[in-house]
Amino acid sequence: MPHNTSCLKIFFVSIFLNGCTECKTNWVYPNIKHYFQQSVSLKPNQKTYKRFDTIKFEILVPGKMLFDTISKTNVQTDSVSLPFSIYVNNLNTAQPAAKDGYFDFVDSNGQKLLFDTMSSYIIRGITYHTATDCSNNADYLIKIGMVLKDTGVYTMSVGGASVNPCFFTNNPVDSISYIEYLFNLTEFNEDVFNSVPQNLRREGGYDFGTKKLFTFRVTE
Repeated sequence: MPHNTSCLKIFFVSIFLNGCTECKTNWVYPNIKHYFQQSVSLKPNQKTYKRFDTIKFEILVPGKMLFDTISKTNVQTDSVSLPFSIYVNNLNTAQPAAKDGYFDFVDSNGQKLLFDTMSSYIIRGITYHTATDCSNNADYLIKIGMVLKDTGVYTMSVGGASVNPCFFTNNPVDSISYIEYLFNLTEFNEDVFNSVPQNLRREGGYDFGTKKLFTFRVTE
């Protein structure tokens, strides 16, 4: 297993444990049962968009079969809820803050969705969280649209978290499963990122090799 992947898995376990407020002193670190990896479709894939264009995201898991990077096999997961997050930040520190927000999120019918505004929304960007429900549908399906409301250059990344079981028991947690997401793209617009002078870029760990980071420009 690559060293970076191992470090990432340890990091996620640490987050889980640090967030536990009722853990006993004799807590046993849970094993990582599955570490799933799933692609995210982004359309249209462009370097430049116009204001009020919509970027559409789709996650489709036929038969609820997820690829496990630990066992290198597809695993049937019909009793879990999959978390999914989108993080978008304004890259250029010289850009004025948006007066009415940078983006709106909409469902597949164009209806506006509520999202987390606790991440310095007006100053930097937004964080949107969602998860699949525990339905009896044959597939997992997430379809989200992001309406672009303000001009600028933005970085966008996708993230996962621990997979939530649909049915809870009183049994001790002896294992945890995680999911991570990768953009199903070949072009991540690193040239758009580099168009912003380095002294004006917001600080951050920008790594285009992860397939989790996408940069784009919005114009009038």
